[in-house]
Amino acid sequence: MMTQFIRSLIKSEKFEIRCPSFKPDGHRCSGEWDWKQCKKVGIFTQEERSEFEEGLSKNWIKAMAIICPDCDFSVYKG
Repeated sequence: MMTQFIRSLIKSEKFEIRCPSFKPDGHRCSGEWDWKQCKKVGIFTQEERSEFEEGLSKNWIKAMAIICPDCDFSVYKG
């Protein structure tokens, strides 16, 4: 289940791993999960770990940088 969850985050271009649960009051829990802990719980293969780390990193770069469409040069926002 953790494998599918992480893949869905990457496909949605997310880079933070947020709890998908709902609180008793009906609001979504927005707790952020630590990647190190997710690796332990998920029991990923080395190939999956590499895939997920690369995907999450690429999504972070997309969110935090402006990338030149011609040469891929990145300038970080802020």
